Amino acid sequence: MEQTDGVANGIAYDAKIAFLDIGFPDQSLSLPRRDSDILSTGRGTGDDSKDAHIHSASWGGATNSYTGQARNFDNFMFKNDDFLILVAAGNSGRDGLNSVGTPATAKNILSVGAHNSVKSASGGLGPTYVADFSSRGPTADGRMKPDILAPGKFLVSAGADPENPGSCDDGSLTDKPFRSGSSPGLLSLAGTSMATPATSGSAALIRQYLVEGWHQEGTKGSGQSVQPSGALVKAILMNGAQFMEGVDDGGFTGNPSPVEQYDTNQGFGRVSLMDSVFIANKTRVQIAFFEDAVEDGGEHTYNVTIDKSGGCSYPELRATLVWTEPGSQSGCKFCLINDLDLTVTKVDGNGMVMETYYPNGKNGRDTTNNAERAIVGNTKDGDQFVVTVSGTNLESDRQKYAVVMSGCFGGSAVSSAGGNAFEDDDSNDRRKFILIGVGAGVAAILVFIFCICCCKRRK
Repeated sequence: MEQTDGVANGIAYDAKIAFLDIGFPDQSLSLPRRDSDILSTGRGTGDDSKDAHIHSASWGGATNSYTGQARNFDNFMFKNDDFLILVAAGNSGRDGLNSVGTPATAKNILSVGAHNSVKSASGGLGPTYVADFSSRGPTADGRMKPDILAPGKFLVSAGADPENPGSCDDGSLTDKPFRSGSSPGLLSLAGTSMATPATSGSAALIRQYLVEGWHQEGTKGSGQSVQPSGALVKAILMNGAQFMEGVDDGGFTGNPSPVEQYDTNQGFGRVSLMDSVFIANKTRVQIAFFEDAVEDGGEHTYNVTIDKSGGCSYPELRATLVWTEPGSQSGCKFCLINDLDLTVTKVDGNGMVMETYYPNGKNGRDTTNNAERAIVGNTKDGDQFVVTVSGTNLESDRQKYAVVMSGCFGGSAVSSAGGNAFEDDDSNDRRKFILIGVGAGVAAILVFIFCICCCKRRK
């Protein structure tokens, strides 16, 4: 995409796109008979730099279980381990728990929910709040979904020309549409269908970051070029994701619904590239990553020492483990096949264990999910940790994995990237003030907006 005119650039705006049209003028959808025909569009052999390595799917069904389609998506990623599929979680969050639908119930894919994009003068909450329509987990077998969140409430999108299939509306690209409305050539839409391509663009940037070797010193070419697995790209995105403050439930009491870390509303939280990759003098965190395979009963350890001598003051050590495994039986009640485990252990200078940190907010190992993250807060210069990946219970002889760590590792990460919309989100306080002062008039506006959101459901 090389459009230079318009109101804004999208994420990874110069990326090349291979598009598969499954829509009809009457707004119905029809999928190819074989899921591999969907996923292989633009794929080629997978060995060329021009071949597709990321698939973005803004469609899905209502079934919350692990279906044959979810299995097919998992198997495609397992057989093509450089590939990452991202799927919209759905727009049925108002239906409550277990509203995420297939194929977003697959294990290996990245299931994407939505959070608010901007503060609203009418009392809507800001970008640190989950969008009310974003579908909730868990899956029928108890796995965490959605995996991650991205902006999805009133994003500007290119409009298609219904009279000329395959063409964009050639109207003006400079008149920004009002939210939930349109202008010639552009639309303003809400839904996880908007959050998913935004996250796919972020995945494309991470892949470029690794291929161009930015990771060593935060500059292009400072490290070796890495041809990443889909698991590694997914792990980097999930490792840097930030927790939300609540759910903007669309109510008028001024009180958002509460969230908990790793819960069915937010999973690992919202995408934050600033907390995911190291770019010298730009971002505030440094990263290290490894791709390997662990045997059944085996154990791999990685020693980490916090080093803030270069000016880095990031307060946390994060470690995230992701693996891509074979698809499970359709309708499975326990879908995980190869159980790997992540632990982070703080040790003293003699290697004695001081404290052990478990992933995903648990007090012990996670036996359900194939993505695990542990966070240690308030790290000090010189703190020592051991990150351990264990092949606890495998059906195969060995399982490939990607593990990512972030924190202060001796480089020149900046202490702060400056204020942004997330760090300065006072919308909950403002909402209470607005609702007290405006009352019923705001209620009428918000009900109208909610009706529009419901109409923008993922098909």
